Amino acid sequence: MECSGVLVEKFMKFLSADDIKKDEMKVPNERSKIQASFLLKFRNGYEKRVVFNKDRGTLYGPFPIFYDFNFKGGEMLVFEFNGSLSVHNGGLKFVRVVRDEDPLFDEFEPPYSFKKALPMLLGYQYFVFRLDNFRQFNVVLFSYEDNDVTTVSVFDDHFVEVIFPGTPVSMGLNSGNSNVHGRIEINVQACHMYKCSYGVDVSTQYDSITNLWSKTDYISVYSGDRAWKLQVRTRPGNLKRTTIMDGWIQFRDDLGLEAGDVIVLECALASFHHFSVGVLKYQGA
Repeated sequence: MECSGVLVEKFMKFLSADDIKKDEMKVPNERSKIQASFLLKFRNGYEKRVVFNKDRGTLYGPFPIFYDFNFKGGEMLVFEFNGSLSVHNGGLKFVRVVRDEDPLFDEFEPPYSFKKALPMLLGYQYFVFRLDNFRQFNVVLFSYEDNDVTTVSVFDDHFVEVIFPGTPVSMGLNSGNSNVHGRIEINVQACHMYKCSYGVDVSTQYDSITNLWSKTDYISVYSGDRAWKLQVRTRPGNLKRTTIMDGWIQFRDDLGLEAGDVIVLECALASFHHFSVGVLKYQGA
């Protein structure tokens, strides 16, 4: 099923003792990109389908989660849309609340429980940042993903992720930029413009990047202040070609792509799931 393809910001929900007694849960405003029905997936394999009422900004059906996990109130849930009608579990995470009396500057020590969970990764025993400070944000979320990459997300006063325009590289066509460490070009064909898309193949010449993706994975693509989440899959067979599946139609339409255009995806070092996008428009015969 084709999903929206638009990148949905993560958001957090702090649960009170009163929240866990109800079979509904308010979520932050501006969640209009959330699907009407989707699966909540947890790291231990637990899944629960919930329904979202956009007009009321409310999720219905979460009470079994509160009961099964024996929530008492005071817990925090982090929601991250995976681009295909579900909210996935992600990697091992911890948060740091930013307070005026205890600001987060260039370095800090992670919680003991997190270091204990990752004893062999020395880089996780202490964090050092190049950012001056995080004072303008409310919460900082650190995620250790299963591809050995750490992501850092920041949240505003409504506990909604702040999405920054673009990626660590400038938008598009930056082969001479030393920050660019990966590049994929896709020629838009007539079959990619159909109302129902059956996938857009990525050439095997880019295996050095696509081999780093899981058999079913998601990449984020940025252009200015816009962002998309695209599902990528490895086709079965000897060629094991990688194909862009869910999210393509919305991405194509938003960029106004036409047959003959060339999409240029570029990524920074060790960031092979996040790309800036540029488009070389077809000039005709």
